[in-house]
Amino acid sequence: MRAVVSRVKAAKICIAGKETAIIGRGVLVYLGFCKSDDEMLLKKMAQKIINLRVFEDDRAKMSLSVKDMDLEILCVPNFTLGADINNGNRPSFDPVMDPKRAREFYDSFIQEISLSGLKVLTGVFGADMDISSENAGPVNIVIDIK
Repeated sequence: MRAVVSRVKAAKICIAGKETAIIGRGVLVYLGFCKSDDEMLLKKMAQKIINLRVFEDDRAKMSLSVKDMDLEILCVPNFTLGADINNGNRPSFDPVMDPKRAREFYDSFIQEISLSGLKVLTGVFGADMDISSENAGPVNIVIDIK
């Protein structure tokens, strides 16, 4: 399971020219699942993102999480994160979880994040999405949980 987490001032998703999800300050999460992922890893990833300390405290140290600050999360399903590029330059999607199972995992992930009480908005699984963000920092963290 892989995620790219970006600290943002704002982010939004548009599908077919229509805004479908908009957040203010918080994190934009791109999330991809691999065939070997399981429910335990899903819960671990959700907790990692909720508690990831990427926001600065009053001493300018990154010691606060999205949960600590009661901010927003925009989560985007992104199967390309599971690509293997070790052999040549064309991505292989062999390691990527099949779409039906990945959709179930994505829904479970959103539910797990929602249990924290944080506001979480989502992309649309399988849709062609245009994502814009105003990154803060920039701060981008890649999380790869196996």
